[in-house]
Amino acid sequence: MTDERKHKMQLIFKQHPNVEEFHVTSDDQAFFNASDAKNHAKSLGNKEVDAIKRRDVLKVESTESKVESTGDDERIALMAKLEALGGKAAKNIGLDKLKEKISELEAGKVESTKSKVESTGGDESGADADKGGNPDESGAGEGAGE
Repeated sequence: MTDERKHKMQLIFKQHPNVEEFHVTSDDQAFFNASDAKNHAKSLGNKEVDAIKRRDVLKVESTESKVESTGDDERIALMAKLEALGGKAAKNIGLDKLKEKISELEAGKVESTKSKVESTGGDESGADADKGGNPDESGAGEGAGE
């Protein structure tokens, strides 16, 4: 396999992470199905079709995928945290954007909690004043009735 073809195939495999094999014609057209590649090859001078496997083209990157798996673990944990906070995100969101979204939700929860405490504190003092006034009034009424 020429370096040029290998490079093209690396790009194609990166674009299609779930495909393990492509069928490639002599003009470097890649096909998912062997029959499609063979049909295309009929129109070419060289009718040869090569089956190229991912592992044959991306051998070097196997160590990189192990390193990236820690990023996947981090992504999974962050996505779980985001969902726990009630947020949602696209599966292909970048780690930085994901962290930013979590920070925004956490900040929103803190602000929401602060406003609830402030509003509850204001309502409670007003409610206590009303409650405190009602027993005195009823007590005064009872005392007058006795």
